[in-house]
Amino acid sequence: MPLKVRISAAPVGIQHTITAGKFDGTLPSGEQSFVNGINKYAAGSTGGLFYFENYKPALVSSYSFDFGSDSATYELAVVSLDADGNKIPGDRILLEKGAGRVLTGPVHYGFLLGAQQALELKVTSSTSASMVGVVWALDATAAFVG
Repeated sequence: MPLKVRISAAPVGIQHTITAGKFDGTLPSGEQSFVNGINKYAAGSTGGLFYFENYKPALVSSYSFDFGSDSATYELAVVSLDADGNKIPGDRILLEKGAGRVLTGPVHYGFLLGAQQALELKVTSSTSASMVGVVWALDATAAFVG
């Protein structure tokens, strides 16, 4: 499902909320709304692929995830997508791997996603069935042209 509002010179967010299940690195299938600059998907049981439909580089300015449990184990990676939006097998760069309740970043100035790249979040274990994640980005070409 296309985003309600795609990235531009102004930051745009994507929010996934899990109420029964865990982040599995897929696009959520629920309806979405656009509120306060965030594309919010309806709560569901899958999610974790934060794709800005970017055909140019995107500057990820921040991300924040709450896994609902101190014992959650997770992986955050950059994945490349083909023209149909499917993950390209083997084209995955691991950014973070760890355990805990909260993951926030990046620490300093953000990082670039190339065209047709997305952030993939997978939670491999958690005692909580309630999780939320928000990622903010903007069109990198607009950010640097000024």
